[in-house]
Amino acid sequence: GLLCEQYVYRTIESVRPSTLAQSERFQAELSVIESNLGTAMKKVSHSMNVTEKPGFLNILTGFIESFMDAGESIRRRKASDRIYRDLVDERISHERAAIELQKINKEQKGGWLSGQFGRLIGRSS
Repeated sequence: GLLCEQYVYRTIESVRPSTLAQSERFQAELSVIESNLGTAMKKVSHSMNVTEKPGFLNILTGFIESFMDAGESIRRRKASDRIYRDLVDERISHERAAIELQKINKEQKGGWLSGQFGRLIGRSS
């Protein structure tokens, strides 16, 4: 992860000149570790930099979503209450309840309107 990236690089650099690490195989293994770490860190940093530039459509959907969120929060609350009632009455399984509640929690975090809009025009969000 990001927190130990520098630690691993420093460890590799401190081990590389040691007398134990002077075999060709050991040096190759250190190079593989360093390469794998670099690849993993690129993936992590790329996934963290997935920010879209705020275009007109994003600004508009953000504004509409914040306006409609009060009504959506009531709908989410009723849906979660219904899921809990169904779970108590044994109409749905624990696994199904967990999946449905995770969907509701994901909607609560924002971006639900742009996700619905993306599905309407045929994109995945």
